[in-house]
Amino acid sequence: MDFHVANELERVKKAIQTGWQGFNATSDPDWYHAVGACHYNTVAQVEVVPGPDGEPQTKIKYQVHVADRYNWDGSEGKSTEVPQLGVVTDKDMGKLHAAGLAKEFDMGGQSSVRTWEG
Repeated sequence: MDFHVANELERVKKAIQTGWQGFNATSDPDWYHAVGACHYNTVAQVEVVPGPDGEPQTKIKYQVHVADRYNWDGSEGKSTEVPQLGVVTDKDMGKLHAAGLAKEFDMGGQSSVRTWEG
C-alpha cells in the first residue's frame, strides 16, 4: 500500500480477511482430540495515520473465527488413535451416531478482538 500522496501522508483505513483456511491441530494431543481439524478466518481492520514526526503509525485490530462440522460420513480409511480406546474409524462413529450413541454437531467460536500497534 502506498500511504504517501502528493508528498503528504494521509490517513488510510482498510478491512481485510484471510478467507476460510484449514487447520489441523496435530501438534498438541489435547487440541487434536478435542478439535482435530477445523477451519479459521482472520478478519482485520488496518489503519495507518501520520505520526507526530510525519512517519506512518499503524494500528491493526483483528479477530480469529473458527468453525467445523463434526460428522461421520462412514468413509473408509478415516480413523484416529484415541488414548485408552485404540483406533476409532469414521465408519464406527457413523454407526454410533445412527444408533443414537454419538451425535454430529457444529463447532464455532472466535477470539476476543486483539490490537497491534507499530
